[in-house]
Amino acid sequence: MLLNAHIRRGAERARRLTTPWLGAALLASCEGYLDLNEARQVEEPPTLEAAVGSVCSEYCDAVLANCTGSTQVYINRTQCLGLCGVMAEGQLGEDRGDTAHCRLTHAIAARDTGEPASHCPQAGPGGAAGVADAPSCATNCEGLCSAMLGVCPEQYASLNACLDECSGVPNLGGYNTGIGQGNSVQCRLFHLVAAAAAPEPHCTHAAGATPCR
Repeated sequence: MLLNAHIRRGAERARRLTTPWLGAALLASCEGYLDLNEARQVEEPPTLEAAVGSVCSEYCDAVLANCTGSTQVYINRTQCLGLCGVMAEGQLGEDRGDTAHCRLTHAIAARDTGEPASHCPQAGPGGAAGVADAPSCATNCEGLCSAMLGVCPEQYASLNACLDECSGVPNLGGYNTGIGQGNSVQCRLFHLVAAAAAPEPHCTHAAGATPCR
């Protein structure tokens, strides 16, 4: 019995000595885990959706839903968001100007008017209508060159340098995703949009290399 009591007292003493140490170790471990999680949260990059903002999300929702088939101007959402991210935002409801809001206006009108062929070219990357005197967000060269400086900045020294070159390239009018090769502004727009998701090799194509030669 004395031996058992001695063993119990030894175990109790060991418990009192080790419990604070274990508590401190567990606390330090938890704090380290929390610090690691906080660091991961800080270091995690924003999603493309969050980076480009709500106007681009709304625009890409509308243009992908309302401009399809022969009036399609973006192949996928990643390309649309990437290109919209380098556009000027503009003002809500405007139907002219090289901006995301102008393109959003025409993307919505493509649905509301039931005439996507009349509005999807303006809602696209170039921003130009395929019909004379129709309201446009930009000329196709303006849409191409302003976005080129953001997506493929190494291709041109300035906006004017791009515009000067673009003025000598055949312009087929509007735009849709069916024109991905041949010497035209539309081919360059096609590869500019692709470059918004994958700069290599599309930036050189958007600047006129094969298949846009």
